[in-house]
Order: sequence, then C-alpha cells, then structure tokens
Amino acid sequence: FLSGGWFPLLIGCTVFILLMTWKRGRLLMFRRLSEQGIPLKPFLESLDAHPPQKVSGTAIFMTSNADQVPHALLHNLKHNKVLHEKTVFLTIVPHDVPFVPPEDRVQFERLVNGFYKLEAWYGFKEQPDIDEILAACRLRYGFTFDVMDTSFFLSRETVIPTSDTP
Repeated sequence: FLSGGWFPLLIGCTVFILLMTWKRGRLLMFRRLSEQGIPLKPFLESLDAHPPQKVSGTAIFMTSNADQVPHALLHNLKHNKVLHEKTVFLTIVPHDVPFVPPEDRVQFERLVNGFYKLEAWYGFKEQPDIDEILAACRLRYGFTFDVMDTSFFLSRETVIPTSDTP
C-alpha cells in the first residue's frame, strides 16, 4: 500500500465521490421538478375547455415524466400561443435488461382531443431510435407521422446553485 498502492485507491475514491455527487444532484433536481410540475391530465382537460389556436402538423414533446406537463409545452404556449393539431408526449423508458423485444418496445395511448402519450422502452445496451419508434407506432397503432410536418421539442434543465437546502 505504501509503495504505490495508495494511488489507485485514491483515484477510485475520487471517482466514487464524483459519481455519488452526480447521482445525488440528479435525484434532487428530479425531486424539485416533480414538486413544481403541473399534472398532465387536469392541464389537458383545462385546454380542452378553453382551447388555444391550433396549427396544422404534429408536435412531439420529449419528456422524462409522462404524468407532468413538459416545460417546453408551457413555453411554446406562452410565447407562440398555439398548439399543433396533434401533440405527442414521448418518454424513453430505460430497462435493466440488455434488449427489449421490438414487439414490446412501444406503448401508445390516446388522451384527450389531439393529445397522445407515447412510451418507448429500451434496454441498457440499446440506443433509442426516433425513426424506429415512429415506424412501430404506425405499424402497431395506425398513427402516422409526416416527419417533414412534425416539430420536435426538448426541454433542458439548467442547475443554478442556491443557498436553499433540501
């Protein structure tokens, strides 16, 4: 240990501390987002009661939590004051298996008036593929996407340090 074995141990401890800090930070961030998030179903019902202007095409909002309104949708409504005819909430769900069979990959659900929920499941050795997801949705559920008439939205979370403690 004293003649050089301490160095790999130091490197290992440093990497472990960095990874645990990252994991804790992600947990705190997702907890805060969940607390401040707006539940999807009541939000869609309120949009159904007082619909904004609709434009042609499809919007796909990628979200990590399928039960809350994506921030990108809120910002789109705030700034553009319109919704697309079809709005899809896409969630990629990782699983603790190497591969998910293609027939079990996609789950599609119609919500209210022009809103849909799409979940795609992938194993840890697989890379998510949007074209594959959209093709599976077309084949299994008959829901077609014209990629040239589809807008993709992705929210980004920015961590800002504060003095608040959880």
